[in-house]
Amino acid sequence: MNKLIWGSALLIVFLFTTTSLLISLRPADASNDNKLEFIIERGVSSKEIIMRLDDIGLIKSQYAFTFYSFLNGTIHLLKPGHYLISPSWSSVKINKMLLDGAPNVVVVVKEGETLRDIDYKFSQLGIIKNGELINF
Repeated sequence: MNKLIWGSALLIVFLFTTTSLLISLRPADASNDNKLEFIIERGVSSKEIIMRLDDIGLIKSQYAFTFYSFLNGTIHLLKPGHYLISPSWSSVKINKMLLDGAPNVVVVVKEGETLRDIDYKFSQLGIIKNGELINF
């Protein structure tokens, strides 16, 4: 009888934990399709990345994201880069995006374009900050 009580209690705790995790991995704001700029610099820790995702409202729970990433084996494999992320995406989708890395960008520099033109083009694509190439 005692084993049955402990087994039932353990099952209830497991179900509650699993349900809470699944709810916490859902989108932070399913109705918001806007994409926010999110930049990961080289050398930034996964803890800091996850805290920033939570701070700007891209994920519902930093603890759930951390737990999922840890279980998935991806917590230390998040790649630096420039991302556009929507709060309507699940933590699982965001994790996969950060694992795959930022998309490659192709830029065509035409003959005759000035350094200012190239700087503007790169800054519009999020490769650099405005004026960064000119002031190099």
